[in-house]
Amino acid sequence: MPTAWMASTHAWLGLGEMPQSPLVEYLTRSLSLLYATWVPVLWLTAGDVRRYRTLIGVMAWTRFALGLGLLVLDVAVGMPWLWLLAEGPSIMVLSLAVAALARRVERL
Repeated sequence: MPTAWMASTHAWLGLGEMPQSPLVEYLTRSLSLLYATWVPVLWLTAGDVRRYRTLIGVMAWTRFALGLGLLVLDVAVGMPWLWLLAEGPSIMVLSLAVAALARRVERL
């Protein structure tokens, strides 16, 4: 996402003007890259769910913890309600669904 788009989104969320600094740019870009590094793992596990069902379950519960942590963090730093309700809870719900489906594969 271009920096200008991030700045517009930042303002739209009511967070004011996005700081312009090398650290902010680094953190936004490195976080995107970190998320992208998970894509091969997700493709691999999705390609053979029976073989990787244990790993899928562990990843689901880890992501659930991430969602809970993000919810706590969002509240602590004062993120807008829209962000607060969308980020952590959606990750937690999706993670529970993945964990339930992984468990179901074990029974088949």
